[in-house]
Amino acid sequence: VEACVIEWNNGIRTEKKFYKEQYATVIDSYLTLLVNFHEGTKHAGIIPKICKKLLRVARRHGNVPNEPIPRASTQQFTVDEFAAAAAEWDNRSGADSEDDMW
Repeated sequence: VEACVIEWNNGIRTEKKFYKEQYATVIDSYLTLLVNFHEGTKHAGIIPKICKKLLRVARRHGNVPNEPIPRASTQQFTVDEFAAAAAEWDNRSGADSEDDMW
């Protein structure tokens, strides 16, 4: 966030390189504050509530449904079907090199 503020500090974006080493101490201090805040407010569940809200907002802006998409059932193949596919592969014509495979 601080790097973004610096890029926009004069009202016009000036691209700056972001070096994690440059901000590592800042990030570590913010992380420590966040962990301490979570420990001190664990009884109120503030951090999990914030995380859930951030996830909802991110999903909305990313056009991702709130509910997980159900997994489609996968079709199971029989041994005979695998053998037939292997035979078809072995008998294909004109595709002897890897470049011709796809």
